[in-house]
Amino acid sequence: MLISGTVAAYLAADPEPLQDGTVTIAEEDGAEYASTRTDSQGRFEVPAPAGDTIYALITSEGEAVVSFTGTSGFEPELAIPDDTFFAVPGWQREEWASTFAGCPGIGDRGLIVGQVHVFLPGVEVGEDTIVNAARVRATLPDSDPLEGEGWEACYLTAEGDAWDPEAERTGRSGWYAIPDLERGPYTLLVEVEFAEGLFSANLYRVWMPPRGVAPRFPTLVDFPTPR
Repeated sequence: MLISGTVAAYLAADPEPLQDGTVTIAEEDGAEYASTRTDSQGRFEVPAPAGDTIYALITSEGEAVVSFTGTSGFEPELAIPDDTFFAVPGWQREEWASTFAGCPGIGDRGLIVGQVHVFLPGVEVGEDTIVNAARVRATLPDSDPLEGEGWEACYLTAEGDAWDPEAERTGRSGWYAIPDLERGPYTLLVEVEFAEGLFSANLYRVWMPPRGVAPRFPTLVDFPTPR
């Protein structure tokens, strides 16, 4: 099958396109399947295995590899919606690391970072969908994500401008970061108790390249139903 789309040069409301960047499709085990370059408008077209979990790895010269997760499906062509893929230049990663300064392990190793939102059909993601009571952790895929050991996320202060060592949930900003990850696969677990008896647990696959970044903007969770 063939995947096409565009890549932005950074995460922003109105970014420039990523020119002459690299888009690599990796299989579920992280093995490279195919690779291509973006054109002057950030456009790309690249083969992918059908009907499988795949990873799109985005990079530009001298920058960290950015990892996105998806499912390829069985159609011969798959068009990725705009504003899905973007690079993370050094200055943007440094901004994120500075915001979470003091979080144990923050630095140049693998980083998962994102903002949790609740998915509501017909409602656009924005300030009103931010989830302030999410707990986020990463585990190895062969362990029980609910019970096994893992890497707990760091969260921000109520103002959303610095790491809060006392915080155990996402808080008003909805942001979280999990640093210091080695190359390989992870399961991202996002747990939310919206109210007593209303609990949601969402699992996501992540492939972490060496010293890479796996941004999850937004990290969507389902609104739960009573147990």
